[in-house]
Amino acid sequence: MSADTPTTEFRVGDIVCLRANPSVKAAIIQVIPSSPENRYLLFVEGKTGAYYASQLLAERVETTALSVLPLQEFKARLTALQIQQPSLSSLYSLHAARVNFVPYQFRPVLKFIRSDRPRLLIADEVGVGKTIEAGLILRELQSRRDIGSVLIICPKPLVTERKWQSEMKRFDESFDHLDGAKLRHCIRETDLDGVWPDKSAKCILPFSLFDERMLHGDERRSRKRQLGLLELDPPPKFDLVIVDEAHHLRNSNTFAHKGVKFFTENAEAVVFLSATPIQLQSDDLFVLLNLLRPDLIIDRQSFQHMAEPNPHINRAVEGARRAEADWQQVAHEDLVSAGETAWGQSLLKGNSAYIRICCQLSETTMSHQERLAFIREAENLHTFANLINRTRRRDIGNFTTRKSESVGVEFTPSQRTLHDALLAAQSRILSRTHDPRTIKFLLTTLRRQAASCI
Repeated sequence: MSADTPTTEFRVGDIVCLRANPSVKAAIIQVIPSSPENRYLLFVEGKTGAYYASQLLAERVETTALSVLPLQEFKARLTALQIQQPSLSSLYSLHAARVNFVPYQFRPVLKFIRSDRPRLLIADEVGVGKTIEAGLILRELQSRRDIGSVLIICPKPLVTERKWQSEMKRFDESFDHLDGAKLRHCIRETDLDGVWPDKSAKCILPFSLFDERMLHGDERRSRKRQLGLLELDPPPKFDLVIVDEAHHLRNSNTFAHKGVKFFTENAEAVVFLSATPIQLQSDDLFVLLNLLRPDLIIDRQSFQHMAEPNPHINRAVEGARRAEADWQQVAHEDLVSAGETAWGQSLLKGNSAYIRICCQLSETTMSHQERLAFIREAENLHTFANLINRTRRRDIGNFTTRKSESVGVEFTPSQRTLHDALLAAQSRILSRTHDPRTIKFLLTTLRRQAASCI
């Protein structure tokens, strides 16, 4: 080695502090050899940046003196810790709702309680049961701590059809629908009392109520100015906010996005439901995750950096699903490519699960059960696995398969008379301006309407 070759003070994966501000810690994701000193690419405060070695300090690990405890005191401390922090592997609300026990519907609950922050995007396919999964999360939170206020935000048709009201009755929960007048009342009461009114502590709010006047105030209807939702100080704080069909929020310039952001920023726990976010463009997924976890998905640059390994992981999983002859070799190559990305080098290569399944792919021939286990473990390597729950109908068999059945219903004599007279009259009208051979085709729509709703 020549005298001009710089020495590497740190390695990829090391945690360092900024010399200018030792309270800021960062992970080294790439070493950039240079002269007279090396540079390092860091992931610091949600962004990447290059720093010289002289600008960094090794993380200082403080050691504390060990003390010997009597056995009874040690057991008492363990018991106290378990009471203060409920188990992350046990569900306390397993049979606390009037729903059938369907194992896959408890996956979001387990992921939610194990998350570093109670926020989750449930991106299951249509028909899997996202509403029930949200209810199970509510029940589990209630078994662990006091949940007094819950807000459900959804499109107006779901309010009109009373879908959420009826679904929540399975969990013995009663929710109040908020219209414009009720929301105005809640805003006034919150402004006067500093807290959201107890009468509407559990409520359902449609996206359509988020307009300019509701968010920013209204001066036109009376002499006294009506306060806007975004002007409330302090803002209302809900224990749980559930947002259904969250893909409607992918445009950050809409009033609906701003309204939901206001409530989620001040909520203790948040659940987004959507059947389509994985299929949306990356920019749309960024907007949703940024709304859900702005502390983690800070900007597009950090999102793109975190997402680099995901296409490779997705290809490995899809190859395992197809199970073609050489799927193990192809999946291994894809996972290796995921590990070669900047994010993969800093976090994947040191991951024990990643190392183990890469070795398993290259060294053994997997059985059917081992292939299914590989799919589950590989999906957990996805950068956003702790933020998104994705259940596909093809993964859970025929449970959610919809079976259609045609039921014939005979007309009553009066219905048959009206049906025939209507078609005959329309046929005579059309025969004056159209070729008789096309009349049956032109009557198709009317025939369907008359047959379905006489």
